[in-house]
Amino acid sequence: MRLRLKDWIVLGWFVTGLADVAGAAEFQFAWFSDPHVGSLTGAEDLQAAVADVNSQPAIQFVIISGDVTEQDFNGNLNIAKSILSGLGCPYFIIPGNHDLKWTDSGGERFKKGFEKDRFDFEFQGVRFIGFHQGPLLKMGDGYIAREELNWLDSTLHNLPDQSQRLIVVTHYPMDNSVSNYFDFFRLIEGYNVQALLCGHGHANRISEAQGLPQIMSRSTLRAKSVAGGYTLVEVEGDSLYFRERPVNGTTGVPWAAIALQNRPYIFTNSVARQPDFSQNKNYPFVKVKWTFDTGATVTAAPASDGRIVVIGARDGNCYALSAKDGKQLWCFKTKAPLLGTAVIAGDRVVLTACDSSIYCLSAKTGAPLWRVKCNAPLSSTPAVESGTVYVGGADSIFRAINLKTGNIAWQTNGIIGLVETQPLLHDGRLIFGTWANRLYALQAKTGEIAWEWRDGSAQINLSPAACYPAAFQDKIYIVAPDRYMTCIRADSGKTLWRSKRYKVRESLGISEDGRTVFAKTMQDTVIALEAEADTPHYQWVVSAGYGYEIDPSRPVECGGKLFFGDKNGFVHALDAQTGVVLWHYRLGWGAVNDVVPLSTNVLLVSAVDGKLSLIEIKPNRK
Repeated sequence: MRLRLKDWIVLGWFVTGLADVAGAAEFQFAWFSDPHVGSLTGAEDLQAAVADVNSQPAIQFVIISGDVTEQDFNGNLNIAKSILSGLGCPYFIIPGNHDLKWTDSGGERFKKGFEKDRFDFEFQGVRFIGFHQGPLLKMGDGYIAREELNWLDSTLHNLPDQSQRLIVVTHYPMDNSVSNYFDFFRLIEGYNVQALLCGHGHANRISEAQGLPQIMSRSTLRAKSVAGGYTLVEVEGDSLYFRERPVNGTTGVPWAAIALQNRPYIFTNSVARQPDFSQNKNYPFVKVKWTFDTGATVTAAPASDGRIVVIGARDGNCYALSAKDGKQLWCFKTKAPLLGTAVIAGDRVVLTACDSSIYCLSAKTGAPLWRVKCNAPLSSTPAVESGTVYVGGADSIFRAINLKTGNIAWQTNGIIGLVETQPLLHDGRLIFGTWANRLYALQAKTGEIAWEWRDGSAQINLSPAACYPAAFQDKIYIVAPDRYMTCIRADSGKTLWRSKRYKVRESLGISEDGRTVFAKTMQDTVIALEAEADTPHYQWVVSAGYGYEIDPSRPVECGGKLFFGDKNGFVHALDAQTGVVLWHYRLGWGAVNDVVPLSTNVLLVSAVDGKLSLIEIKPNRK
C-alpha cells in the first residue's frame, strides 16, 4: 500500500520524533472502540476507560465506534448504557456488527436505548459524521443499508458549506469487508473528508481507503498483558494526532498524525471496487422476470403459495405481490422491523415482528385477523402445521397458537436463549436451536421438553441458532459457527457424531426425498452426505467457486437442482445428484437470503439490498 507523507505521518515509518511535533491541543476527544460489554472483562474495562476520561478535564467528548456489546442479549446494552452515563462529557455512539448480528430487535433496542444509532455534529469547525454498516441479523460482509445511505446523502446535502472539514466514523473499515463500500465513496465526492475512523480490528492501524487516510483504533478491552485503554485524539492547528491511552499508564506518543487541509474527495470508477456482472453473460438462459424494491433492508426469505408472494422489511412493511408479475396486492404496516420469513397457510399469513407481536393476516387483503403480544421482540420464523402455529422468540417462551382463533394452545416457559429460526417438525417433535448453545426438542402436542442438546461451548456466538435443522428417520443434522456438522438421535438427543472435516457454518439443507444432506462450507465447497449413514459418508464434495462465504443462505433442492445464495449477491445452481455447477447469476452485491424455488426453473430471491426478484431459467434459450 502506498502512503503519502503529505497526508499522514506514522511513527516508525517516516518520522522518529513525532512526539515533539504536537504542542498544546486546541481540543481533545477520546475514542472508544469495541468495548464488547458482555464478554469476560468488557464491562470492567469500559468502566475503567470512563473513569480515566473523567480524570482528564481537557477531553471535550467521546466517540464510540461500535461493537458496544458482545451480543444484544441478556441486558448487555443496558449495562453499557449505565456505564457510559457516568461520563462527565458528551458521547456519540454507533453500533457494530456484534450489536446488530446478535439481536432480537433488529437494532431497535440500540436505537431506543441510546436515542440514536448515528451522529452528526460540529465541534470547533470540524464536522463529525458516524453511521453503521450492519450486517443486520445475518452473517455476511458489512453492508451500508439503504436507510444509512439515504441518511448520509441527506446529511451531506444539508451541510452549510461543502468545504467544511469532515471526519467520518464507522465500525468496519471502508474496504472489501463492506460489500457496497463504493456507494459511500460515490456519496462523499466533492466533500472535504479529512479522515475515516473505524474499529472492528482491535488494533491501532493506519491505511489508505481509496485515497483517504483511514485510522483504526484499539479496543477498550485488555488483551493478554496489554491493559485496557482507548485512543486520545488531539486537534491542533492543521493536524490531527492519535495517541494510545492505557487506563493504568501514561499517554503514549503520537503513533499517527494526519494533516488537515482542503482536499475535496474525487471519486473515480477505476478506484473503488464495484460489482462485476459480466459473469451473467455466460448464462443467457437465466433471466430476471420482475423485481420489486421494498426500499428497506430485507433479512427474510420470501414466502409463496405459487400465486402470491409475501415479504417483510426492516421498515415494518409486509408486502403481498402477484407471483406472476410482481405487482403489489397489499401492504400491512407495523411500526417495527420484520426480520423473519412469513408463512402462508391457506388463506392466512403469519409473521413475527420486533414490536413483540405475532400477526395473522388475511392472505387476500392483508387485513389483521389476530395478534398475539409477547414479552420481547421477535425475529424468528413461525412454522404452521395442521392448524397450529409454532413459534419461539426472545422472552424464554415457545408458543403453540391456534391458527384460526389466535388462542394459545400451549406454551413452554424456561427456553434459554433467543430463538431465531423456524422450528423443524419431525416425528411429533419440534426441533430448534437457541443463542445459548442449545438445541431443543419439544413434544408438538403438549410443549413438553423431550430433550435438550448442548454443544459443550460457553461461547454464545458458536450456538446452532441460525441453522435450520434437517432430519431423516431417526437422525437430526445441524451445523453451527463452531464449524462442526453434528448428527443427533431424534428420539433422545444423544450425539451420534460430530465432524469438523469441512468448515461448515450455518447453511444446511436436505434433498426432496430426505436421503441426502447438503451443506455449504466457508470456502468454495458444497458437500452432500448420505442422511441414513451412521457415520459421515460423502456422496460428493464439489468446489462451487464462490470463495470465502459466511452467508447462511441454505442449499435448497427442487427437481434435481440445488440452489443457494451467497454474501456477494450471487445465486448458484448445482446438479443435486453430482454437484456439477450449472450456473451462477449475480443479482446485486449484498447477502442473498434463502432461495425459494416455485419450480425447477422459477426462483424467488430476496437480498439485504431490499429487492425481491423472480428468476426464470430457460436452458434452451440461445
